[in-house]
Amino acid sequence: MHKLEDKNMDNTQPNIPPVAPKASNTKWYAIIAVLVVIIVVVSVLGFYHPVTTGTSAKVTSAQSTASIGQPYTMTITTNGKFDNMTIYWGDQTTSTVYYTGSDTVTVSHIYKYPGNYYVYYVVNFGGSTYTSLDSLVSVVAAAPVLPQNESLATVSLISSSKNALINQTQIFPIGTSLSYLVGYYTLPSNPDFTIISQVAYIYKNGSLVDQITLPYYYNNTSGSFKLPPSEAYVNLTNLGSGFYEIGVVTYTGEILNSTTGAINVTAGIFHTYFYQDFVVASSASLYVAPTVVTTFVNAEDETGAYKTLDGAIAYDTVSDEILENVYQFLVTYNGSSSTSFVPQLASQLPSTTNGGINTNYKNYTVHTPWGISYTVHIKPYENYTFHIRSNATWQNGQPVTAWDVYYSYIRTLLFDAGSPETPGWIIAQVLLPGNYYTSNTFWNITQNMTVDNATNSITFHFQKPLTPNFVFELLSASGDYVMDANWIVAHATASQPALAWKSGLTPYSLPWNATGFNEYKAQGSASDYNQYLVNNVMADGPYEIDYIIPSSAVVLIKNPDFNPPGPWFPRAHIDKVVLEYIGETSTRYLQLKSGYAQTGGIPTSDWSLVEGLNASHIDYYLSKPSLSIFWYNFNANVNTTMLSTLDKSANMPSALFSVLQIRKAFAYAYNESEYLNKDEGNAIYNVTFAVPYAGMLDVGMLGYQSINELNATTNGQVPYFNLNLAKMYWEEGVRDWNKLVNSTGNSSLDITVATSGTNKGDYVYQGKPLNIPIIIFSGDPDDLAGATQWGDYLSTFITGFTFTVIPLAFPSIIGYQVQGQNPMPIYELGWAPDYPYPTDYLGPMALPENSTTYPGPNDMTPWWIGYNTSNPARNVTEAMYLQKMIGYYNNGTSTSNITLALYWFHKMNEELINMTFYVYLYQAVDFQIMSYKVPMSVMKTWEQNIIGTIGGGDLLYNYLYYT
Repeated sequence: MHKLEDKNMDNTQPNIPPVAPKASNTKWYAIIAVLVVIIVVVSVLGFYHPVTTGTSAKVTSAQSTASIGQPYTMTITTNGKFDNMTIYWGDQTTSTVYYTGSDTVTVSHIYKYPGNYYVYYVVNFGGSTYTSLDSLVSVVAAAPVLPQNESLATVSLISSSKNALINQTQIFPIGTSLSYLVGYYTLPSNPDFTIISQVAYIYKNGSLVDQITLPYYYNNTSGSFKLPPSEAYVNLTNLGSGFYEIGVVTYTGEILNSTTGAINVTAGIFHTYFYQDFVVASSASLYVAPTVVTTFVNAEDETGAYKTLDGAIAYDTVSDEILENVYQFLVTYNGSSSTSFVPQLASQLPSTTNGGINTNYKNYTVHTPWGISYTVHIKPYENYTFHIRSNATWQNGQPVTAWDVYYSYIRTLLFDAGSPETPGWIIAQVLLPGNYYTSNTFWNITQNMTVDNATNSITFHFQKPLTPNFVFELLSASGDYVMDANWIVAHATASQPALAWKSGLTPYSLPWNATGFNEYKAQGSASDYNQYLVNNVMADGPYEIDYIIPSSAVVLIKNPDFNPPGPWFPRAHIDKVVLEYIGETSTRYLQLKSGYAQTGGIPTSDWSLVEGLNASHIDYYLSKPSLSIFWYNFNANVNTTMLSTLDKSANMPSALFSVLQIRKAFAYAYNESEYLNKDEGNAIYNVTFAVPYAGMLDVGMLGYQSINELNATTNGQVPYFNLNLAKMYWEEGVRDWNKLVNSTGNSSLDITVATSGTNKGDYVYQGKPLNIPIIIFSGDPDDLAGATQWGDYLSTFITGFTFTVIPLAFPSIIGYQVQGQNPMPIYELGWAPDYPYPTDYLGPMALPENSTTYPGPNDMTPWWIGYNTSNPARNVTEAMYLQKMIGYYNNGTSTSNITLALYWFHKMNEELINMTFYVYLYQAVDFQIMSYKVPMSVMKTWEQNIIGTIGGGDLLYNYLYYT
């Protein structure tokens, strides 16, 4: 524990820059103070008049946020002449301005480091001095991106002996004692680098008063540096008046020796600063008083934050959690019910009674622009019309229109074949004819959605009759977020042509044609994302984004222009929601224990911590069934060039997992029972956190097939832990591999057992032992343990084998899922439901076609496995079974007979088992940890849906309130 006693230093002492600590085995580089460019704008009086000396000043213009590296500007006005004015920016820099004839001064500053700052100023009037305690400016500065080798500190106030002078601020009365928790948000995205130390510098009135080196130590069991939880505090006692700054420097480096923790100095030691300011005074006020009364903090067990905030592209639970709180759907689930729906942007749910669903049969002829005519046969329940409610507005006060809905769905459909995969297929499968990954053309899209501006309505023309509940399920899933068309157009660039129109339906730009639509599709792939839309939103939901700390945190505040559709989706009760993405379990736990965080993620391996919080009446927890599943992917076409950037020692054939028997060998070496009982903690805590499953129709899904049922229909092909079988499949697989590569003239790719030399007896590839990395979620000790055990079992029969475990941030993993560029040989991911019908799981996870969510990026397709000449182990027989899976899926989706559809879906699911696409980990039982300040009844009524976007365990924060 560290304590600081007030040294009563005055503000005339010089600034002291931080000094980096020294270590015996590391060369530390001095931290160099950076010159700050000050831009002073003054206006000069054009005529002479008597000048009165002033006595006070006030801020007349200032912003609450700043961007790193960009000028931040504020304006100060005095009530008369002054000698000079000094501005303290809160980051150890100052600006001095001299009087030049104007009482109004505009100053600019460039923040170099992220932080939560208080800006104040002192005006010297010649005979008196004014200090701006009554006009403090609160500024949050954030960077646009966090470099891959760096991490950023988190500084959390967890206790205060006195209440803040101003609610929800860091402004305290004299004599206050404060306790801050110091940690870090996320590990570096470069897996070679890790946190090695942190140093906190405490400043008062610009002078350094203490330096605390947090006692990190190397833990060779985990292969990382750890900070004892009891030593993670900076305690400041009985504080005197002054302006204080806590500057935390976070050092990252590459571990050279996994036994001793020695750092590879040659690779460089990187550091970042993060500042947290606070003020101690007898009285104070802010330039803009905070409107925030209540704050909710979610200490998420995630690293790397969201992937994208573009609602037409986002397809992960971390991004969706933000989007579902800032955007709206046409319709949504009624709280925790997974079977009833309520309108959200729609004025009402369409029905046959109100005319929103057609009941007629109709035939009409369509004449195409290319001279072909065809007859359309309309059947009942094919056309659904949604009217947009008149009081729905964007955060800028402009109305939400049917055109916004149309525009949003056009983008979603155009991006349905994006890479990494997008959610567009969900609505495309019922709106577009044939292969919806290629039929997303100008003609098909505009023929199957129509807008009526006069009635502010949109009609979807589905390819076949659909039940209302199924339509509502599809329209409340990922990809259905309604975005502001004008806002998107305004933020398109020359390289990203906007879909833009004049008022009404008259196009004024080239993209409103077949060529324009086709060109726009590129923006659905990562290399051409519109980066503004990746990191910004124009909200129509209950919250809007206040600011973002890249890779670390997202802060949401109430959207004052949100008008609720009804009591089923209310205005936000809590003013501010802070989503923190924190990689270290101890930091999340301490935030929960202290009450700083109201919910958070604790891995099941540390469930005793949660039980302690519950016993102490700090937090309670709720469980609920879940359709969420997790597994390991096999990549049949590894980009080994990119793989070497993840692990320099990796050594494997790029197409190794094209061979079925190789996949089987790895699958039978995985001890799922040990993982669930020991690592996940089922047996240790006598709590069911997860259950085994196989295939892609899990418990709760229509058409569910149990492991026993799948074994009965596949002749016992569901893998289980059996090292004898694993060894047999490995030996068969190596023989198959060598036979295939030799048959294609690639004998240099043989896998052999070395007969001499230092590797004698080892399986070698191109002269070196096999080293196949596995990618897991960073910050997850359960999966680290499971993957490590898996490697130990594999090495019992693959002699000389190395199974390097690489933890990566969640956005990095899904960012690598690009077909033909995927560097991950084996990697962990999962799935939360969009809707409870088999296509939602079989389509993304089992359909072996390009552009699907998993088989596509893994090249588990008949074209790669059987026919692509770039694959040295291509196998036409194996490809034939993959082609059968495509046929089964098409048969299931083409019939409206549920019994017949399930017959085909079961055939597909069983073939998935036979082909061993995956190693199945578990189906999750969701646990929600929540502060006792939030009524349990709120959680049960509104936050326990197992379907749709919120089925991934996300929270809808507008439902929450404190007792």
